Amino acid sequence: MADSYDQFLAAAGTMTRETWPDLINKAIDVIWSQKNEAPNLVLGQFFDKQVKSAGRTHVISSVTSHLQMPREAEDLDPKPYVVAAPGRDKTFTVVNYQLAVRATDTAFRMDRFDKIMYAVSGMLQSAKRFDEYHYAAVLNDAFTGTDGDDSLSLCNSSHPNENRDTGTWDNSSTGALSGPNLHAAILLADSMTDAQGDPNLTGGPYMLVIPKELRQTAIELTMTSDKPGTALNDTNALLTDVTWVKSNYLSSAVQYYLFCGLKGEEKGLHEVELLGWDLSDNSPANVDVKVDRRIKAIKTYGFTHSRNLIGSTGA
Repeated sequence: MADSYDQFLAAAGTMTRETWPDLINKAIDVIWSQKNEAPNLVLGQFFDKQVKSAGRTHVISSVTSHLQMPREAEDLDPKPYVVAAPGRDKTFTVVNYQLAVRATDTAFRMDRFDKIMYAVSGMLQSAKRFDEYHYAAVLNDAFTGTDGDDSLSLCNSSHPNENRDTGTWDNSSTGALSGPNLHAAILLADSMTDAQGDPNLTGGPYMLVIPKELRQTAIELTMTSDKPGTALNDTNALLTDVTWVKSNYLSSAVQYYLFCGLKGEEKGLHEVELLGWDLSDNSPANVDVKVDRRIKAIKTYGFTHSRNLIGSTGA
């Protein structure tokens, strides 16, 4: 054989540029991190968080001081005594939610790429995503069910006023998202009545909540200076009144929701919380358990009734 192994060595036991690729194990470790991140968390702002200190069931009641209008009566006439319109109650039962991650000492020592710690760090993001799914579930079922304090759906055309003698109020709209239909939803919000059937100022600015499929339409309606869908250069009157936000957690491609400017309990959408998300060590007695953490919350999600929301079926 003309060539020998020795000719590739500058000296005995010395690797040269020509020989090292064949003599050294070329395998290298490649790792990319897949972090558990929860993007597009936008629906929590429309819920009022009720933090409780004890108890499993909690009652939220709408208390009102709205009275009927004064009526004509002379000094010696019988006094027209009235009482405030009664409120309505809704009972919320909190639920215990938990998630845990455990790893042994051996597994922790063999984890070259910190996968276990990535799992632990992802627990809080999982909890935030859990909240968002439950916020969305309230909106996804806005036109069905009887979960309101008036035994109706969240968005309904005949919510009774607390004083039932004064009629009903409406927070349910129809029609695909368009300029005229969005304007109709704003008029519906401006026509809202209070417990006695009198005008109730919900107020703006208005926030349009849409699924991803309606993003382009929302931009055309709220972010262009000219009126969309027309050949004329008419001013877009909705430009200063409405902003929009997209949620990837909404299940319908056509339903949309217009939120007004009410605050606190008047939002009507509630997150009742006995314990917020708490991330703690389980402190196991077993010395061979290196990581043992759990995240826990005691809470529930729901609504009473909402004069802060106009929902549209989109059809």
